[in-house]
Amino acid sequence: MPFTRCSIPLLIFPTLCLYFLAYLARKPNTHLLRLMFAPLPIFGSLYVAFGYVLSGDRRFMLYNLAKSVYATCVVIQSIDFAIRSDPIKRVAIIGDQEETKLNRQKAYKSSALPQSSSRSRRLQRKQAKEVAGSHVAAKVITEIRESMYLACAVRGLEYDWGQNAIVAPETRSPEKKAFLYETCQRFVCGFLVVDFIDAIWKLSLQSQTPIDGSVPVRSLHGPMCYFLSVLLQYSSGIMIQTSFQTIYDLNTILAVLVLNQSPKVWPPIFNNPHSQDSLTKFWGVGWHQLFRRGFLIVGGFPGQWIARKLGLEGSVGLLFGTFFASGMGHELPNYFLGLGFDWRVPIYFMQQASGIFLERRWRKVTGRPIGGLVGWIWAHLVLGIFGRYISQSWHSRGFGGFMIVPPSISPTRRIIFPILSYFLVPLTRRFCG
Repeated sequence: MPFTRCSIPLLIFPTLCLYFLAYLARKPNTHLLRLMFAPLPIFGSLYVAFGYVLSGDRRFMLYNLAKSVYATCVVIQSIDFAIRSDPIKRVAIIGDQEETKLNRQKAYKSSALPQSSSRSRRLQRKQAKEVAGSHVAAKVITEIRESMYLACAVRGLEYDWGQNAIVAPETRSPEKKAFLYETCQRFVCGFLVVDFIDAIWKLSLQSQTPIDGSVPVRSLHGPMCYFLSVLLQYSSGIMIQTSFQTIYDLNTILAVLVLNQSPKVWPPIFNNPHSQDSLTKFWGVGWHQLFRRGFLIVGGFPGQWIARKLGLEGSVGLLFGTFFASGMGHELPNYFLGLGFDWRVPIYFMQQASGIFLERRWRKVTGRPIGGLVGWIWAHLVLGIFGRYISQSWHSRGFGGFMIVPPSISPTRRIIFPILSYFLVPLTRRFCG
């Protein structure tokens, strides 16, 4: 059913529960309480994912898909916070400076008050209560902010569990203004790329409708059909990577500019994935690691336990369990929306795990890792050949027909296409009669 004003609290409720669970995850002796409280955000998110849509129009299905992805992330984060036995510690506490400033003000006011008369002592007690009240308010605000930060810290760069996270090298200036300027440039470029691909998709034959579409163009046959199929497949990969980067850049700008966070907390999420010369480097170093911790929690560690129970290497179960969780995490949001469950998506990720497993066997047998030109060709053959299945799965359910960039703010459709039409239509009429 569609959302109404009365159902808005249902959308907010799982998020608030997740924030409270993040608050408990930072406190000692709360493990049992977290286990008891975790079903609230988990089942609340599933209820929102299955029971409500932001819009019944299939053109706006992408926003419903974003809602389902968010619900899936809340479920994974809730499980992560609930099963931890030790409290999460932050490396750099934001509230230290505020608390130090309050303590200095308190000490200054206390020392500035005369100690002789009873009137001065009453005034001193009154001001001490005011300082204590402001200190409590600042502490409450800090706790709320810390809980929100922890709930949103998918990579955990500022927390003890994320100190070994793989981070791409920073190429932007560490100075705040220059950092924001370069990030804004990258955001604009990414938005233009996403908008251009989206506009081209809307012009293609198979993406005119969000109800049904497929990678092969139905009205074409032979080499042209295969060429457009490959073109759509690789444009889908570019679209996904650029969309992630653009949304991340927007969040970076807001966090650094509005929330006054340090640029160091927002390093790049991609590390030239298409230049990596093996599947291991592509998925472990080049591709974004935003959901790595979550997939390890719900898939990798259980897979490792199962593999050891079966007498296999734990690393094998960790590998296949993580990629299986990744496949399910990419497909379940579609299932939540009633678009059906397509096993091609989990199978694609399991095939990637198989490729990484073969790379490990190669290194164990030969004594050297795969790499160089041969490794680059191998990795991109696996990604390209099997990537067609996941692209076909998404486009067969109308992914290319979903509204990604509204036409009213699309530079391609409002500026580029009219200019090209102005110059190309007369030329076409002239040469084609």
